[in-house]
Amino acid sequence: RTVKHLCLSISVTAQKAIRILSVCTGVVELALWVNFGGPRSLFAPGAEPNHNPTPPAFPSPANSSSEPVANPGVYLAALALRRLSIEHKHIVSFFAAPRSVRPAWYSTLTHLEVVFWERVLAPDIPGIGELTSLTHLSLGLRHASVHEKSEWVEVIVKSCAKLEVLIPMANEDDELEEPFLVLERCWVVPLHYPASVIANWEASYWGLPDNYTRAYDEIRLKKESGGVEGSSSVRVLGLDTTDPR
Repeated sequence: RTVKHLCLSISVTAQKAIRILSVCTGVVELALWVNFGGPRSLFAPGAEPNHNPTPPAFPSPANSSSEPVANPGVYLAALALRRLSIEHKHIVSFFAAPRSVRPAWYSTLTHLEVVFWERVLAPDIPGIGELTSLTHLSLGLRHASVHEKSEWVEVIVKSCAKLEVLIPMANEDDELEEPFLVLERCWVVPLHYPASVIANWEASYWGLPDNYTRAYDEIRLKKESGGVEGSSSVRVLGLDTTDPR
């Protein structure tokens, strides 16, 4: 339980990732970029290789000292995460999987980064409303097709009652829209993809700038330029760059 910050990149095999998750039970910040692959994600119910029933939502004492079960969702569900980065299909599969116990991080997660391995113009994340503490969301879309009239943006913001910052990530050569407000409470701040996703992920641990501090800077510039109508009644983020995570 001593490991609190963990980054499992695409170079880590699914089997090794499951074994690591089975022993690192105290993680609060997790980047899970492992390709669990196959026609169905291993997060989905009934996706175990031997087609056994879906394991319980939490590891039981009976299997805690034996071989890890094949479904990584068993271990992911037990973590009290504050911050998570995960591939789009994996998290959608996780949300869809039936379970008898509510995953711990549904109540604790404040920062979510969704990675897209396939091009998606209008992302749909059914189940994201389960994250009752979510305040910051980053979407690695790799395109700039985001504007104030994008219906999917409002759908996501409406689903997340506490969401304050939504960052759609575009490719380096894409032209970005300026930050804009949705429902008078959530800033949508399009940004270019960072040069190094690992460095960006680790930045907050070392107290260095990351995507969210970049977003705060953009919000501040928008505020100072007078580009926010009715801003006197709107909570404007980014005036304090110390983002508590």
